[in-house]
Amino acid sequence: MATLRGDLPEAVSRPGSTAGDAGLAHSSVVRLSAFIVLIAATVALGHFLNAWLDPLAALRGWVNRAGSAGPLLFVVLFLALNTLGVPLPVLGAAAGVAFGPIAGATIALVAMTFTACAQFLLARHVVGARVRQRLGHRLVRMSQLLERRGLIAVAGLRLMPGPFSELNMLAGLTVLTLRDFTIGTIIGCAPKALAWSGIGALLSF
Repeated sequence: MATLRGDLPEAVSRPGSTAGDAGLAHSSVVRLSAFIVLIAATVALGHFLNAWLDPLAALRGWVNRAGSAGPLLFVVLFLALNTLGVPLPVLGAAAGVAFGPIAGATIALVAMTFTACAQFLLARHVVGARVRQRLGHRLVRMSQLLERRGLIAVAGLRLMPGPFSELNMLAGLTVLTLRDFTIGTIIGCAPKALAWSGIGALLSF
């Protein structure tokens, strides 16, 4: 009987021990899986950064070889690439890579303003009739907004996320003056130029 009493607590404790072992095993599997995911994410991030840094280093070398003509060439390249569809944040970051955060922001802002004005004039004097036919009532609403607000409307639209080239083209088809468009673009694009250039400068280190 004593033997039976001594064995009873051990027998009762076995199911709990088994459950504890199962929980411990499950926890170990979870931790191992998380560790594997972390390693995979680190490898993927390293691959992504290498893919970015190689072209960025090449861009900086190209600008250094261009010397004092580098900023002007960058502005012209900015205009061509953005007109072909390269996103504005990518080009803004490229300015930070090539020239550093402060000079890059200044050059990016000049390039953005020059590109915006060029596309504005292109729409107004070259492709205006065809674009007006395609936009229809949307152009009327945009024209009414710009007529009422002008410079303030351009600056506000620039500060918000949205398409860059399309806004330039639309503005060129309205009665908005080039002066108001230019000033509004400078005011609205300055924060973006500074932010994107800073990001590009960080990526280049």
